[in-house]
Amino acid sequence: MIRNLTRRVGAIALVAASTWLGLCLVLYLLFHRTLTDVYQQRVRNVLQAECGRVVEGPLIYTLTPGTCLFENPEFRTRLTIDPDGFRNEPLALGSGPVLVAVVGDSHALGWGVEQSQTLSSLLARDPRFTVRSLAMSSYGTAREMMALERFAADADVIVLQYCDNDYPENMELLTRPADFISGARARAQRYQEQITALRRARETSPGAHAVLQHAFAAVAATWRLMLLPPRSQPSTPVSTIEYEALAFSKVLLWAQPILAGKTVIVMENHPKRPRENFARVFANRLTMEGLGHVAVLDLAGTIVPRDYFHIDEHMRASGHAKVAARVLAELDRLAPKRRAP
Repeated sequence: MIRNLTRRVGAIALVAASTWLGLCLVLYLLFHRTLTDVYQQRVRNVLQAECGRVVEGPLIYTLTPGTCLFENPEFRTRLTIDPDGFRNEPLALGSGPVLVAVVGDSHALGWGVEQSQTLSSLLARDPRFTVRSLAMSSYGTAREMMALERFAADADVIVLQYCDNDYPENMELLTRPADFISGARARAQRYQEQITALRRARETSPGAHAVLQHAFAAVAATWRLMLLPPRSQPSTPVSTIEYEALAFSKVLLWAQPILAGKTVIVMENHPKRPRENFARVFANRLTMEGLGHVAVLDLAGTIVPRDYFHIDEHMRASGHAKVAARVLAELDRLAPKRRAP
């Protein structure tokens, strides 16, 4: 009797496992991008909502100093946040004058990876460099330049990460520069209302949110178990990248008083993969605008789909390690004028 029961339980477990694997494969083949959209709109926790604070001025928000637990279906991380509201662990990044400042959005900040695995922390392992991260989730190039001017104006080297969602903010600065500064209070109010609404929605149905988080975590873990690669995004037309490059270069021209005399390294981290035409198009535009001294890294082919989470659009630790290696190689090639002692 016990043997028959064992066989029955084993058969049920086998059928259940096979059914689950089949379901996950169907979801992967047919609905991967749909699941990603649902995750972004309804399931994921947003860093600045979980760990952020509203601040005076055009930056609108930074993170809350101290430590903060940030998790989503594919990761669970603890952030160390400096007194200015950026993700830095002072003892790990050095105590001397800042030589390298890392600016960008959530990709450069290290959304989803541990403190020691971020681009900034990996760069700081080189004893030549004292590094500070000023990267902030959802900042565009405009606010990144403002953060740089305020918190690391004396840095010799700027590692500037770009993402296509920087474009709207960059255009806002270029088309309405006065409003971008003077309208900060109104934008902060709108931002606060959005965050409040998001938190209330979570509080209204915490059980449903937890179920969705666990379900997406199980699907993502199964995809990794099945060795399925993350699905890449459709290619972006070159004309679209050209518009982005034009706005980006104009923002850098606006920020020349901030960047004057500095070594600037630009790279892209696009959701799911760097774009093949990014480096060529951006380098050409920067040269046309008289910014040919700004180096553009081509990460296409360096970071591959397996360096990203399956459902989340951000890099895993392996991606940050590859980017750090490329940036260090570029720093060696450019040989900055000033070295950290």
